[in-house]
Amino acid sequence: MLSYDKEPIESTQVSINITKVLTKSIWVLLDDALKTINHLKGFMAAEVFDIDEACVYLKLAKPTLYKYVRVGAIPAFKMGRVWRFHKEVLDTWIRERVATDTTARTKKNSLVKSH
Repeated sequence: MLSYDKEPIESTQVSINITKVLTKSIWVLLDDALKTINHLKGFMAAEVFDIDEACVYLKLAKPTLYKYVRVGAIPAFKMGRVWRFHKEVLDTWIRERVATDTTARTKKNSLVKSH
């Protein structure tokens, strides 16, 4: 039995309290670690695609994507012998392409209607 100035404290009470504090601290640390891991995993996994991942993301056949890369129609870079695609750049490319195609169709339809 431990004794302080006022009341005696059972050592089992101290052990239980320490265990509760440590358990809570461990769970907080694990939660923080999992958040960090998920953030890094998402950053590393989703930010740069190889050719196969880009095909899935863009829903394009591999020969089509290679053709786009070869003629410079799609933004890509080479790391060693492997083509890579930055997700954010692809997203911007898609948005710009949608805007351009939509504008072209709108102009074409307005010309057709006016004749």
